[in-house]
Amino acid sequence: MDFPREIASRFRIDGELIESRRWGDGNVNDTFLTTFRFKGATKRFVHQRINHSVFTDPVRLMENVRRVTDHLIAKANGCRSLRLIDTQEGNWVARDDRGNFWRAYEYVEDTESPSYARDLQQAYQAAKAFGAFQRDLIDLPGPPLSETIPEFHHTRKRLDRFADVVATDPCDRIAEAGEEIAFISERRGLAEWLEAKERSGELPRRVVHNDTKLNNVMLDRNTGEAVCVIDLDTVMPGLVASDFGDLVRSAAASASEDEQDLDKMVFRLDVFEALARGYLHAASSFLTPAELESLPLAPMVLTLELAARFLTDYLEGDPYFKIGYPKHNLDRCRAQLKLLASMEEQKAEIREILECHSLKPT
Repeated sequence: MDFPREIASRFRIDGELIESRRWGDGNVNDTFLTTFRFKGATKRFVHQRINHSVFTDPVRLMENVRRVTDHLIAKANGCRSLRLIDTQEGNWVARDDRGNFWRAYEYVEDTESPSYARDLQQAYQAAKAFGAFQRDLIDLPGPPLSETIPEFHHTRKRLDRFADVVATDPCDRIAEAGEEIAFISERRGLAEWLEAKERSGELPRRVVHNDTKLNNVMLDRNTGEAVCVIDLDTVMPGLVASDFGDLVRSAAASASEDEQDLDKMVFRLDVFEALARGYLHAASSFLTPAELESLPLAPMVLTLELAARFLTDYLEGDPYFKIGYPKHNLDRCRAQLKLLASMEEQKAEIREILECHSLKPT
């Protein structure tokens, strides 16, 4: 879709819209980088259409985002931060004539959000940013944030859904995935351990990001330091293990999520060390002993969860994830399982690295 010019006037932005273009590679929302001219100067903003098929209550979602950004700005002491632009009516979301919901942010200039770490310092900075994000939201006032996608990282329920689909085999595809089904089923205990710790109260629910990809951190183009965390749609109560685990899963893999040559997929311990060091630099001050204990397991749990989701989608006929060819989701599942196997081979080293960085300043 093109950016609807009438939306520009719905927000409190001085000046004339002179340019708009699609921006980023997100799969859910439509994002545009817009440029406005005012009194001879130009300023850039980000306008975004919220996908209300995924986020069914955009108003409540934006109340979460407003509370989080206001709190983080208050703690930023004048440093750059993600800043919402309110509408002409003083709200945080505008609705167009087609029923679409829109929001706007100030664009954070002189930054980048790489999809993968070009070096270990970028991995360190991204992990440090997510740790600081959790730390700074510990004292978020008011009631708990709303769940924008209920049970988003509930691994056990994802595995229950997987088992149901395996039992019914709706598209007659089980014969092609026997080894993968067995591999996932044998590791169900990973998720049950985390859930039991949460249910007992040993693992507290905190404000977490829930989508901790590297490209959800803006890095300063000049210094390489993290500036702020973006893409706050799934910020809600959850476990710190989910954030840490998904960050490690996505950043420490040696190949893409759909790599077909499984020999190329390994768990990169050097990247993991940088991630652990960065995360714990910011987060070790507030993590409980039980939360620290959950971190070595977290990458394996989140990798298992995504593998199960990919295979569930394949067995159901690929209704959820976009595919580029008939067995795309099966290949995605296999790549995640190869990554998980590589993690398991190095689990002693994973634990040793985390213990080292949780015991001393980094």
